[in-house]
Amino acid sequence: MGERDDAGAGCDVLANTGSLADLWVRGGANLGTDAIQIRANDGYGYGNPVSFNLVTRLPNRAPVATPTAATQTTVVNTPVAAATLFSYSDQDNDPATNYEFWDGGTARPADTLRSTE
Repeated sequence: MGERDDAGAGCDVLANTGSLADLWVRGGANLGTDAIQIRANDGYGYGNPVSFNLVTRLPNRAPVATPTAATQTTVVNTPVAAATLFSYSDQDNDPATNYEFWDGGTARPADTLRSTE
């Protein structure tokens, strides 16, 4: 297999395998974007090359949900906007994609958490 840890920009690496499961690509040693070009060979010739960008970024830092207070209250059968109960932050500036709630109390869970979507 054509493993090259020292391969730099503009360097060709031939992977002598037909199995994608045997291949790996490592992120760069520095933050940035590498333009990768690849083409496949079926034993008779190469297909047209295709390109994609491989972005090396810092490892993900988990987002944080922070309650606005340790204990919060609401009136029976009165909805409260979740945004008033907690805030969201992410050191990588990634937007929230969803939230997971766990209700360990005595209220009926089906009536406790609802989405407007």
